[in-house]
Amino acid sequence: MSNQDELKIRELQIKTDELALKKWEAENKSYEMWNTYLRETRSRADGLMRAALIVAGGALTLSVSAFLRPDRPNLSSELFCNLQLAWILLALSMVGVFTVSLISIASSDMHGKRWGKWLRDQRRSELKQPSIANWTTWFIGLLAFICLTSGLALLTHVAVNGIIK
Repeated sequence: MSNQDELKIRELQIKTDELALKKWEAENKSYEMWNTYLRETRSRADGLMRAALIVAGGALTLSVSAFLRPDRPNLSSELFCNLQLAWILLALSMVGVFTVSLISIASSDMHGKRWGKWLRDQRRSELKQPSIANWTTWFIGLLAFICLTSGLALLTHVAVNGIIK
């Protein structure tokens, strides 16, 4: 093989290496963007969960304390049952938010362990996401949201109708 052939082969290797580097940099940039997106999504979810806890806890505190006073409002039995149901729904929404947080933490821990094994195995297999935990948190989160909005609606119904009568 002549020097000229060796130079051409070396130039092709360099171009191939440069292309591989550019591909790796593009993939790395995509992963960085994806991680930023996931971090922002998680931040929004955390903010929403905090807001749900504050709203549900505040509504429970105010309404329960109103009925612990000696001069509490006098409600019909139907409105009082609605009030009790509202309290139960608000409490369930808080439990749902805590459950979603707990499942998210457990899911992240499990995924971290899988990720560590994947890295130790030098990435020979596919890294799978914990999809059952993901669907479970969505399901419980939506139930918690339904409980929160239903509880607030019932509480509003009791407040409006309790004042009128």
